[in-house]
Amino acid sequence: MSLLEGKLDGVDLRAALPELLDAVRTAGDRPLEPLFSALAARDPVALAEVVCGTRAPGGAAAVRAALPHVDVLERTLSPRGLYPRLVDLAGEAATDVLAVASARHPAAGWLVALSRRAETFGSGLTHLLAAVPHPSFAAVCRAHAEAGHLDARSEEHTSELQSPCNLVCRLLLEKK
Repeated sequence: MSLLEGKLDGVDLRAALPELLDAVRTAGDRPLEPLFSALAARDPVALAEVVCGTRAPGGAAAVRAALPHVDVLERTLSPRGLYPRLVDLAGEAATDVLAVASARHPAAGWLVALSRRAETFGSGLTHLLAAVPHPSFAAVCRAHAEAGHLDARSEEHTSELQSPCNLVCRLLLEKK
């Protein structure tokens, strides 16, 4: 219990990694934020290992608890590797991961593929909305249009099809 509370004084974090992983795995409804905050402050590599390492338990709760610490995680891992791994582990929180990645890196080309992995319907919409105020918006629209993200929309979602992002993307695709 003390690990989940973030009480890490005197703990060799690298040696205690199996216990940390087990604490996250068995946390149930108990909050993970105190542990993740303590790890972020004390040992970012241990945080990365617990959150998205090869033995990370994953799950929506763990990934959501890690999202406030992406600045620390990005100093430890490349964003291009970090966010796809988080999406793979996130389950129902995959779109939350995509929203954070899109807000932090609106011009990143790797978000096009991540959008398809994270959004079951409307691939690209989260990334496009984050890129609207960014100078890369036209390039982001073009990349999603070329990836075929707009053609997968069904006719029952016509209000989404008429959004400014989708209209601009459709115009760019038609000019191509």
